[in-house]
Amino acid sequence: MYCEVSKEVVCKETWSKQWTGWEIYGSSATMSSTDSNFEEKLGVIISRHAWGRWWQTLEDVQIEVDLPEGTRAKQLKVDIRPSFIELRLQDKDVFKGPLFGIVHADESTWTIEQSNVLRIILPKANYSPTSIFIWKSLLKEEFPLDESNLQKTLQKLELERLKVENPAYDFSKFKQIIGGKVN
Repeated sequence: MYCEVSKEVVCKETWSKQWTGWEIYGSSATMSSTDSNFEEKLGVIISRHAWGRWWQTLEDVQIEVDLPEGTRAKQLKVDIRPSFIELRLQDKDVFKGPLFGIVHADESTWTIEQSNVLRIILPKANYSPTSIFIWKSLLKEEFPLDESNLQKTLQKLELERLKVENPAYDFSKFKQIIGGKVN
């Protein structure tokens, strides 16, 4: 799939509808809350929280934190360890605690985009293209996926796994269980 950005964002793969309601962060496009179906078509199920949102793929967990406009890196403390994360903004905890799963801390990255969004990418340590390890929450005791999003995420990751295992197979003709949408 690819997206063209002009006055509108046009995404093309198995559909040709024009989408609006996008916020553009750097070279990636992130959907605003005006069209939650689009998240499913992109293959991510977003878990929203007061501080921002997180989602996962087979390979990694991605976190976006909404920051005050003009936030600088020196105002943040981002501590990522294999089973722990801490995020502080101007000496106030945003979140802190044990991660749901183990990550490759030395391969994790974080960036401030558009001076108001912090993006953190946590590569899953137990990633395998032939199995699924789903995070039911971001931290062991906090920021869970609700039951509906948990099931949708499991279905999306299963489809992603099948695509990795069968790269020559054309999955575009299959309808997903989720809403009967063509992926």
